[in-house]
Amino acid sequence: MYNQPSTLQNLWQNTSLLQKIIILIIPFIIVMIIVVTIISFIFNQKDNNIIQIANFSEYSTAPTEYKKSIENDLLSTLRNNNTISLDTTDIPATIRQDSYSESTYDNVTTADFIVDIPSYEQSYHIEFSYSQTQKVSQSNEPNDYTVNITCPSYTELIYNKPCLASTNIIDDLAIYLPYSNSNTTVPYTLKIATYNSGSSYAGQKYLSAIIYSCNNEQLLQKGKEEIADWITIRKYNISDFPIEYTQACSQE
Repeated sequence: MYNQPSTLQNLWQNTSLLQKIIILIIPFIIVMIIVVTIISFIFNQKDNNIIQIANFSEYSTAPTEYKKSIENDLLSTLRNNNTISLDTTDIPATIRQDSYSESTYDNVTTADFIVDIPSYEQSYHIEFSYSQTQKVSQSNEPNDYTVNITCPSYTELIYNKPCLASTNIIDDLAIYLPYSNSNTTVPYTLKIATYNSGSSYAGQKYLSAIIYSCNNEQLLQKGKEEIADWITIRKYNISDFPIEYTQACSQE
């Protein structure tokens, strides 16, 4: 007694090599289509996040396309520093009252203002310029357009969260640096420096703090406390970036 081949086995044996290859490839193609569809769906969901500057038209007469470009740049900045839920569609934003200024020279309009995003407790300083003579292209992309997104000064912050306009927090702190304070118990100087090529942190930026305590350990600790206070006032933490402390005797 022996097992006779089944109908499927017979069919497979009578199938040409090309047909066998096609039969084996079809499941792979189906799986790839499913994967691509899922990835596409995720990216389309992300594109549903939209920042809407509700009162933009109250301040600026710039074409709608320029407004959308600013909103898209703001969204990219927000995404770099915050997790935005896929369920979130509209993200309300407003130009802060009394923060807007605008001037036009040689057919180029430049605007300067602060945008507040309450749902993420973030504020951004926008510098925006565009040509009055250049039209929007056929692809609806603005021509001769520039936008710069930075942090407001700490006196302009209205939320307890630090401003995160850059992927590296120390770059946001840079708007206050270099800084020297002589009107304090222990004078100090702050600046951004970069670790040299011989360091294991080569190329990484750090906060260089020179404390004029002249090898006095008590004054050194006092200087560190005052620097920590200076950083805290600006809504940052001393743990947000590397700090290197150096003692010196003279500010010269």
